[in-house]
Amino acid sequence: MSGPFTLGRRTRSTFVALITLVAIALLASPARAEPPGAKLKALVLKPAAKPQLVAGATTAVTAIQRNALIDAVKSAGTPLASRNVLALSGNEVVRLTDANASQILSKPTLTAERFSNAVVETSASGVLTSLGATRAFILPTRFTTLALNANQPVHFDIELAVLNALHYDSVQGKFAAKIALALVNPSNKSDSSALTQEIPVLVQADNADLTPTQVKFTALNTALQVGLTVASPTDPYSIAVMTSLNDKPDKLNIPVARPQIEVLSANPSIWGFGLAQTTLTIRVSEARGRKGEHVALKANSGSISPALVLLDDAGIATAVLRSEGTGSSTIAATDPPFQNGVGAVRFTWPTGFLISTLLGGLSGALLREDIRQKFLSGIAVGLLAAVIVCVAYASGVKFDAWGVPPGGTAEALFFVLGAIGGFLGRKALSKIAG
Repeated sequence: MSGPFTLGRRTRSTFVALITLVAIALLASPARAEPPGAKLKALVLKPAAKPQLVAGATTAVTAIQRNALIDAVKSAGTPLASRNVLALSGNEVVRLTDANASQILSKPTLTAERFSNAVVETSASGVLTSLGATRAFILPTRFTTLALNANQPVHFDIELAVLNALHYDSVQGKFAAKIALALVNPSNKSDSSALTQEIPVLVQADNADLTPTQVKFTALNTALQVGLTVASPTDPYSIAVMTSLNDKPDKLNIPVARPQIEVLSANPSIWGFGLAQTTLTIRVSEARGRKGEHVALKANSGSISPALVLLDDAGIATAVLRSEGTGSSTIAATDPPFQNGVGAVRFTWPTGFLISTLLGGLSGALLREDIRQKFLSGIAVGLLAAVIVCVAYASGVKFDAWGVPPGGTAEALFFVLGAIGGFLGRKALSKIAG
């Protein structure tokens, strides 16, 4: 069959090949590149709720109030066009300009302008000092709104004080802190004006429980508190604070007071070469009532048993350190919520051990009935037996050491053991082996 649109066999083959090449090129072409970080999730603090009118506030603003509010906003002298002054218009946050200021400020609203890029530390104001605070942080945004039943607007900053650092609470098994916030008039810190709108402020922190997460102010110079608990805070630990007029949260650090792990040794120095051991007491005073808390122990010299201890209800645990060689041994105690503890024990030359053992062995050997027949060999065997018996006892080899209490390290004890070993000679070794 032929016609004006009929393709020849060669033409059809060429056309099919061309379509195939185009399809392959489209499939092989790389997908449109996404901007860097497009798939990364950013931790964003959601804005606080929009301010709501308080009881008794009108929904309109008089001309006097509006003009006073405009004058207050423009008081910086710089045109609004060159500044970033934000205001609430209904449910929207808008940027104030010379053109829209009169319309937006004709209703009760709240304006905000950042005056710095970072939180400013200062002396706490009176309302916060009454709670025990001495230092406070001012968030770098200046707010302006109308005072209730007044013609003049007020400026205020959000002031935050850390009432107590993050500290370990043994009842909760977490670190707890408390902060307080207040709205403060920078030009009159005792100003307690009631506001036409409630001002919500949102607080957030990583992996923490906050009570409440949002506080709402209806007047200046009133402190509201927020409790914070977190299982294992990083150091430094930061919180974020923002309002509905902030495009990003302001962050500040809360100090972390970690309980100190104490590492106490029953003896500051012991004989080295594995001939002595000492009891280590691990104590975390703030962990009372937290039975079962794990503390890991590690020594750079010597051996510790056990290497992982469990605190009791009093926050105490014990372990045993056995010497190794001579020198100083540093013991590190770690438990992530707490501040690492460090202790030290010195391993000394066992001079007292050697003298008392050899004197005991010599005395025991001289008391043998056959010492005259084989004096030199008897003395040598007695000394060797004394050393073996005493080293075995000191290093923890379990055998019935003729009623000698275990764990002793006094020179008199090793003199007695050495004398028994020197007297028994080779028979003393069978006692150990048996």
